Amino acid sequence: MNLEWSNCSDTQRAIDSIGGVPKAIALLRQFRVLRHPTDALDYLRDRFTSYRLLSLYHHFFPEEFANSQASPYPPIDQDEILYTPKEWEFLTLVNECLFPLPYLDFEEYEYSPNSPNEILVTPLGLGWLDDEGVESLRRGFRVLFPFTELGRNYLEEYDQFGEEWYQEEFESPISFADIAHTHTVNSKQFRHLCHEQGKPLKFAPLTLKLIDLSTRNVWLDESGGWINSYCGTTLTWSKQNVNYLTRKHRQAERIIDAVMEFVNWLEQDLTPRLFQILQLWNSASSTHKPSPR
Repeated sequence: MNLEWSNCSDTQRAIDSIGGVPKAIALLRQFRVLRHPTDALDYLRDRFTSYRLLSLYHHFFPEEFANSQASPYPPIDQDEILYTPKEWEFLTLVNECLFPLPYLDFEEYEYSPNSPNEILVTPLGLGWLDDEGVESLRRGFRVLFPFTELGRNYLEEYDQFGEEWYQEEFESPISFADIAHTHTVNSKQFRHLCHEQGKPLKFAPLTLKLIDLSTRNVWLDESGGWINSYCGTTLTWSKQNVNYLTRKHRQAERIIDAVMEFVNWLEQDLTPRLFQILQLWNSASSTHKPSPR
């Protein structure tokens, strides 16, 4: 193919057929000098990622895709970006309509903490606890820590004074010794006892699972993500993974609503309701001991 034109009018017609100067420049910028096989692999990987994101945009948001005026090409004045304006438009819609992508800076095209081909799962439960500390939690969550394996371990390692802190913090006659260890409690029996009490106490086991990062929900059990050096669970962009994360995010929202209903109830009359939970908890323990009076 001869890329030389005989005169300016031929050049202009060629540019017009492409769609204008900006698009022509964008197309030319996609060509690279490939000096090594790894350069070719990087190029093909980039193109594949771009086509995949645009395909997902068309699949999940067909109306927005059809009406989009965003360019599928990189901005002319930026040399290195991870997403084109059209790809970024898709990510914005995902963040607003399907599941959160809070680690993305929606004002800077060139910023992203992870690979463009990956979705970084964000901790929506208590996976950020090591970064923020137990003091950042609501009172209703903190008082339940000894009822969970993760929470008990956290308090036992907390400045080596976790047990003292617990009793001083809540001015409670309940100590670690009064609370049956998680290893001795039959979780199914505890769940059954709580369900017999109806709402909101029936949500106590679910709240403990949230603290323990054991809900079996990827959003609630994640402890990495953008708050932990951008490390954690990642999934490649695909229809299957987008559907999975969307479904799990909706489930996570329902779980959080139930947990907050229980925590609000607990905080309204903390001490007597904590004793009520303690009695049910110890009743499900193989080393049952009477609740303190």
